[in-house]
Amino acid sequence: MIEADNADKVKALIAAMEDEVGILEVISPLEGFGKDAAPALPQLKKLKTSSKDVIRNASIKAVERIE
Repeated sequence: MIEADNADKVKALIAAMEDEVGILEVISPLEGFGKDAAPALPQLKKLKTSSKDVIRNASIKAVERIE
């Protein structure tokens, strides 16, 4: 099996962020990519204003680690 590079993985995770049901399962892995996850910052920054505490807190943490 050929493993996707970080850019492809980040793109897949960004696409998965469109589904609110699994959003938390996407935010954490994005954090792990550090600066490679910079393309996800616009969507993560939008989530910083989520009405759901858990999503808001996770996105704030992810943005801090990616920036």
